[in-house]
Amino acid sequence: MKKLLSFFSVLSLVTISTANIVACSSNESSSAAQNKQKFTTETLDKFFSSHMAWDFKDQFFFKNKSEQTDEENDRFSFFSRGLMTDNLFTLIKNKFDNLFEYNQKDYWFSILFQNDKIFDKSGIIVNNLYKIPFDVVVTPKDESWSYRKDNLILNFEETKMYSKQVWLEKFIKHYTENSIERKTPVTNLHNFNQLFLMSIMESTSNLNKYKENNSTYVMEHVSEELTNLFSGEKDFPDTLWLYEDYKINFNIKNYQYLSDDLDMPYVIYFNSDFTASFLNEPEINFSANSNFSVLFD
Repeated sequence: MKKLLSFFSVLSLVTISTANIVACSSNESSSAAQNKQKFTTETLDKFFSSHMAWDFKDQFFFKNKSEQTDEENDRFSFFSRGLMTDNLFTLIKNKFDNLFEYNQKDYWFSILFQNDKIFDKSGIIVNNLYKIPFDVVVTPKDESWSYRKDNLILNFEETKMYSKQVWLEKFIKHYTENSIERKTPVTNLHNFNQLFLMSIMESTSNLNKYKENNSTYVMEHVSEELTNLFSGEKDFPDTLWLYEDYKINFNIKNYQYLSDDLDMPYVIYFNSDFTASFLNEPEINFSANSNFSVLFD
């Protein structure tokens, strides 16, 4: 009998496209590092005192609310907070990376919106300016101190919606780069701190199948469960789709068993190649490689 389990997956996506790498000399790197500051309550307070307002004016995930169905309006209310948190965290982190010397794994960062609904429930109007109040909390994981800055403002304006290709890639990356961090004892996995939290149906009786490489059962089952999760097909609970014509289909093309988690029984790790595409437009697709884990309970 199958049970509802947690499936943590799609870690550190490696897309097919490549990025240009700009090299700098060791002297330049050393000089830049020397000018960066450490995180303290004083340096953070000085930073945010001169960065009370944050501006975003660009393309984004949201349709104009006049183009949404009533059901999509309801889903917008649920998803908008997470997508905006992702966007705002990226804005702030880019500034942090330029001005501070820190290891992100050593800190907790929280963005707290001051209102329960950061937008009107029914959606947004494209090319309309929204002033969204929020707070930021920074705490080292040793909890030796904590810093909070209140009454910051995000000036948000979506100028147009992402193209469907860009939307697909960014939507998946949203769940890989801005979710729960956990420490793993597996030493041969790289960038294993970003988790994509989802639920799948599975049974411990199938545990050994997941320890085989490229088991047909595993590839078909995980593909189906991910598709159900991101498309709402078959009345799947807690689905993650946002718009009817943006529902996502997943295809696990291959996978390699990596390791068990010695500290957590029935947790095992994989590396996989997969493709995501829109259900109604399979020609729009996104291929990636990921590390992921499955929890059997």
